Amino acid sequence: PGRLTLYGVVNVLVVCTANICRSPTAARGLRVGLAEAGLAPESVRVESAGVAAADDLPMCEVADTLSAARL
Repeated sequence: PGRLTLYGVVNVLVVCTANICRSPTAARGLRVGLAEAGLAPESVRVESAGVAAADDLPMCEVADTLSAARL
């Protein structure tokens, strides 16, 4: 329990436009949900990306604060 062993590590990529608000928030929520479901973090790797994202631009502060408070 808590480990996906049949396929090894499962990679999930959440994508939006700029990767500063929606996809990082969704990725955070997915990580929290997977942890609550008992899946080990090393079994499912969740990342976020943007199709028009600038390199090294951090998550929007408002989205970060709100998603951290709600999750």
